[in-house]
Amino acid sequence: MTISCQKYFLLIFVCFLLVSKSFAQDNDAAFWPGIKLHYKYNKKFMGNLFIQERLQNNYTKHDNLFIDYCTSYELSKHYEAELAYVFVDHVNTDKSHSFQHQIYFDITSKFKLYKKLHFKYTPLFQIQWTDVNSSPSGKIPDKYLRNKFCIEYKLKKRIEPFVFIEWRTNMKRIPYYVNRTRYCVGTSFHLHHKFDIDLYYMIQHGYNENTPDYMYITGINFSKEL
Repeated sequence: MTISCQKYFLLIFVCFLLVSKSFAQDNDAAFWPGIKLHYKYNKKFMGNLFIQERLQNNYTKHDNLFIDYCTSYELSKHYEAELAYVFVDHVNTDKSHSFQHQIYFDITSKFKLYKKLHFKYTPLFQIQWTDVNSSPSGKIPDKYLRNKFCIEYKLKKRIEPFVFIEWRTNMKRIPYYVNRTRYCVGTSFHLHHKFDIDLYYMIQHGYNENTPDYMYITGINFSKEL
């Protein structure tokens, strides 16, 4: 990483932390660090492992541990499909653990808008089971439809800012309703030896959930292609 790139990275990270702390007074601030590993089986087929820790209550409480394994397949130049299984270890307020099992499927379409500006749209269908063997409703899954719209811009060869908006629709009850929205801004740093760093700041708004109405999230992901 060049010196200018390091300064750019540190400046954004400090700004994200300051903004996150300022909003935390009214709701909740969170820190989500993660590690991504990619393995390319061939030109079109790839395996991806994503492990993420989620800290809430102004970075003081372990809330979730996500272990996400997905396989992705490049359908064409503009389309990619993913199928994944996710295990979630959630710590409740009484320090007991709640376990979730998720399966999701999505298709991402990516198109060039103008020169270095790209647009991505990802509809995702998610099925989730919570406490299967320890809850009367554990075997009844929750179903969600998530829609994500993202814009990426290649600022430099190794720096790629992005913004996205995502909303999640609960499909368990009719009529369906939106129970979560996310607004995110961040930057990807493409370093040497197929190693990337994603730094982002996200505002999450929950509706009809047992979580804070607003969560202000600072996140960082370290990504490596094996």
